[in-house]
Amino acid sequence: AQCANFCKIIIEDEKAKQHCKKCIEYLEKHKEDVELLPDFPIRANFAQVLLDLQLAEYAQFVVEGLINEDDEDAQLWFLGATANAMAGAKKEAKECIDNARNLVKKVKEEFKEMLEACDRLEKDLEQVPDVVEEEEDGVLDEGGGGAEGEVQEAVRVAKGVGEEAHEVHDDEAREL
Repeated sequence: AQCANFCKIIIEDEKAKQHCKKCIEYLEKHKEDVELLPDFPIRANFAQVLLDLQLAEYAQFVVEGLINEDDEDAQLWFLGATANAMAGAKKEAKECIDNARNLVKKVKEEFKEMLEACDRLEKDLEQVPDVVEEEEDGVLDEGGGGAEGEVQEAVRVAKGVGEEAHEVHDDEAREL
């Protein structure tokens, strides 16, 4: 796959296509044994190379294998839609577009929840007192006699903030 990409870069499309065909033969031979397949990102990049070389049918094959491994990647579904569209498979392209769109909506909602959690955490941080401040001369100032109480309060608030962050993360993990 790397050789095909190199050939494509130096504008030797025919050589690149020959290397792609050899790579496809290897992938077809070993498609059931994931241990023998190139790493996932390499195969995803290879699918893009195939599309760049107008080898849509090969790209369909590669993307289908990738989606079988990870059907929660919107970029893969979009790549599949592109491969199917180039191959003239409109129905399959539409299905891929729908899957990509649904995943983007799902991720957008997850990010919205994470942004809300960040806002809550930032608001909670306003309650955490500064425990140790640096003086202008570079000497640390521990805030005088009341520092111990402030440290204990900061630890209590920070633990509460940390527990809330873990709850948000645990809730998101359960949703997956």
